Amino acid sequence: MSKVLISFLGTSVADASANGYRQYRTAKYQFPDGDVQESSFIAFALKKHYGIDKVILVGTPKSMWEEVYASANGGGVDDAYIEIGEYCSNATAQTPLTPLPHQELIEKSLGAGSKIILVHYGVNEQEMDLNAQLIFSIEQYLNSNDELYLDITHSFRSLPLHLMNALVYLKNVSSKRLDIKSISYGMLDIVREFGYAPVVELNPVLTMSDWVSAASDFMKAGNAYQVVELLKKSGNAKDLEIAKKLTRFSDLVNLNHIAGVIELVEDLKSIDKILKEASVHAQLVVRPVVKKFLSTFKNAESVAQKQFCFAEYQNYLCHYASSYICLAEAIVSWVCEKNGLDVDAKQARDVAKGLILFNRNKSQFSKLKPEEQKMALSFQNHYTPDQMNNLKQIFGTINQNRKEVAHSLGEGNHANSMIANLRIALEKIKPLVFGNV
Repeated sequence: MSKVLISFLGTSVADASANGYRQYRTAKYQFPDGDVQESSFIAFALKKHYGIDKVILVGTPKSMWEEVYASANGGGVDDAYIEIGEYCSNATAQTPLTPLPHQELIEKSLGAGSKIILVHYGVNEQEMDLNAQLIFSIEQYLNSNDELYLDITHSFRSLPLHLMNALVYLKNVSSKRLDIKSISYGMLDIVREFGYAPVVELNPVLTMSDWVSAASDFMKAGNAYQVVELLKKSGNAKDLEIAKKLTRFSDLVNLNHIAGVIELVEDLKSIDKILKEASVHAQLVVRPVVKKFLSTFKNAESVAQKQFCFAEYQNYLCHYASSYICLAEAIVSWVCEKNGLDVDAKQARDVAKGLILFNRNKSQFSKLKPEEQKMALSFQNHYTPDQMNNLKQIFGTINQNRKEVAHSLGEGNHANSMIANLRIALEKIKPLVFGNV
């Protein structure tokens, strides 16, 4: 494990007082803990303050690489300094990203394992894409469990944006388990007012990125587990209370536990009161997602309606297999409710399935019990033969697709049609369940 500083290098004009050489002015950098480091190059101030092991510097061929070399070697001017300075001063946007003069020497002066990453100006989309690739390549120079320190004080502002995206990737996707310890910015623009350049920690930016990523997973997939972990870190008592509710939410949704979710709807209606005393992040992230979930059940009163709404919600999350199951159960529950049957009793639900599949065939009718025959006639007489045949067909398709997914039957190339059939079934069943036909 190493402490790695990733910093950007800008450029400057020649200074007459420095015999025509390009130089950064020396500045006092004050860190949040009060430590002050004086340097003409902020990367060296950061290196001393944090005890950095290696440095990765990002810049264009025109950046002040001679200043890096000089700062690392006591500030003297030698032949290498002059050669580097002349090359970089004359570099333009068209200068190829070939190794700088004495690049290995510069890297060595920064410390073992340090690297220089040359990038384009980024004046068009093509150059920005290339820069993004170059910055993402930084991962190859990092080892598992490295601690990363990012400095965005210098260089074109588009480059730190690319690096922020790269850091989010490295943190969430890379198998190297990298730990981002600090994002800092040296405020050189207020040196005259303060007498020093405050080094501002921008870690809240990365924290907000974590919340955005967690919120996206919560909204699009119904998984609140990332949100729960962030809530636990906040230390807010109300955040912990919300974390318990959201853990149960994700567990029930991912299990497709229909009865549990229906109970959860009532429980989550009280969460808005808890959020009023929760952290700002919790309010920003949790409220809209819970509101979206509860709105799904806004007009649902009966069990069948609530099950149907959950089927729609699972379809919205692209949990198609779960949506099929919920929709099938909603249809059976609707038939139970229409015929005064106990929606929670297995025997009653079996009777309801028989009523759906019954189509006035005499041989089928004779197999029903007397009370079931009476119920079948009463139920089917309430709807036209076309309506009943349509219901039978939809229920049959739903069951067939549900079984195909559950038991790995059929071929995978039917996936598109199965998803399309699900959406059609949802549209056709909704008017029945909500009493619009």
